[in-house]
Amino acid sequence: MTFAIQLQLKRAEGALVRVLGLVGRRGYEVIRVEARPSGDERVMDVVMTVQSDRPADVLVRHMAKLFDVVEIQEMREMSK
Repeated sequence: MTFAIQLQLKRAEGALVRVLGLVGRRGYEVIRVEARPSGDERVMDVVMTVQSDRPADVLVRHMAKLFDVVEIQEMREMSK
């Protein structure tokens, strides 16, 4: 199953690398990543499309525990 996750991430050195590393270690495959500045210069908006047979909520819970993640939500599930 393929799904999109939207998150706000602190603009810290290595923050995006840490998120992508966690996604891979948990068995999810990153299909697409889009990162852009937000209205707040301390954070950036990231939309990530991932694919896996595992449920999305498991990944969202793991990512929410990262120090650099300010806010996170699963946007939508897409067809394969």
